[in-house]
Amino acid sequence: MSNISKQVIKSYIRLLRTEKRVFGQDMPTLDRVTEQTRTQFRANSNESDPIKIDEMVQHANAVSDFLLTNTVQAVKKTDTQFGMKLEQQQDKTIVTLKFRPENELHVEKTYEFVGDQGRKRVVNRNRNKDAAAGAAASDPMAGSMEKFKPIRRKFEFQGRTVYEWDQTLEDVNIYITPPPGVTAKMIDCTITKTRLSVGLKGNPPFLDEEFYSTIKEKESLWMIEDGELHITLQKMTKAETWSMALKGHKLLSDTQKETQISEDVKKQMMLERFQQEHPEFDFSSAQFNGEAPDAKTFLGGMKE
Repeated sequence: MSNISKQVIKSYIRLLRTEKRVFGQDMPTLDRVTEQTRTQFRANSNESDPIKIDEMVQHANAVSDFLLTNTVQAVKKTDTQFGMKLEQQQDKTIVTLKFRPENELHVEKTYEFVGDQGRKRVVNRNRNKDAAAGAAASDPMAGSMEKFKPIRRKFEFQGRTVYEWDQTLEDVNIYITPPPGVTAKMIDCTITKTRLSVGLKGNPPFLDEEFYSTIKEKESLWMIEDGELHITLQKMTKAETWSMALKGHKLLSDTQKETQISEDVKKQMMLERFQQEHPEFDFSSAQFNGEAPDAKTFLGGMKE
């Protein structure tokens, strides 16, 4: 898969997850914005101009940055008090809220406490989207997870590769090479919470199997480029280690080699978790002595 395709998928998934984080307490708004995002990405799925694609990817990332750093959800508790949900990027922030005459909730001013001495400064929260686009530090995870390359594995049947797959803390990716000449319009791919069906329209499915575990179907997607079908699934349970992509699909007859690969995946997942929880450090060269712990359950589990 080309680097352009990877960037498109990453920007799409990141935007959906950002919308869920920001609007998670407001389901009507969340449903509306996520459906708009899916509609816009589908509308541009056939775009082939690299320059236009790059512009759209930058725009999607800019929107994610803007939402993370400029959006605060407030639930009215009394006439003068509001319960607020602050993102990680805002967790050292105190916000003064006022009602304008037209009853619109307004951020009056913001203070951010910096460093151990409690020094404070005023932060301008009225930045436009262009300014947000340049805020590379707005998401501390952006770029830090690029250090970990997932371990790609094969599922073979009668000596033929049926598909390849890999996983991260949050995603499972399945890669299928379709017959020559097949385009996206010819693909019939259905993703549900528990099952994947993929094949050519008008024909029985090439694959119709249950996932190893459950996924979030609305935040999963597929696309085809450079002769490869890429299916990205978001895990229902973050940091869960999948031993196979689809139930019953053991990977290698060489049990010893498969055990070693599984252990390498566990180590990669654990280091990925450390990196996500502590983005200020670099765990890309870290090593485990002995067996790696389970990324899902280690020290009480991983926070969403």
